[in-house]
Amino acid sequence: MAEIGKNENNKRKFYRLELNNPICMEMTINSCHGKSIKTGVLDVCVKNIGPGGLLFISTLLFPIDKEIIYNFRFRIFDKIQNINGTIVRRDEFKKNVFEYGVMFNCDAIINEQDYVKLFNKFSIILKRNTKTSGCKFCVEITYPCKK
Repeated sequence: MAEIGKNENNKRKFYRLELNNPICMEMTINSCHGKSIKTGVLDVCVKNIGPGGLLFISTLLFPIDKEIIYNFRFRIFDKIQNINGTIVRRDEFKKNVFEYGVMFNCDAIINEQDYVKLFNKFSIILKRNTKTSGCKFCVEITYPCKK
């Protein structure tokens, strides 16, 4: 079961879907200070997600820099999604394990509306405890994640 994250201190434009069973996503660096970069792929466990961003866990120390654009690739409802975003906050979750808040960079309002629909549907499926085939969930929360 998943819950929509609500917090009085929350300044988010959109809700976040809290995942009891995290989604495994592939993360790469897209660009740094306007220059395209090709990097390897890192699998990360995503603890919550919504149309505006996500929260992932890693043992790697990433900088908080709005000029570094990351790409998150994941499968939901058997469709591959690619969303770009920037890390906007970092908290130490456990010793040498960090939680990262990511804000998506929606290129157009159309994409934003599509993501609102996608995550609303995903939320309904999870609340009903319906089998969510077509999604890649983490077997366990590890660093990096285990698929």
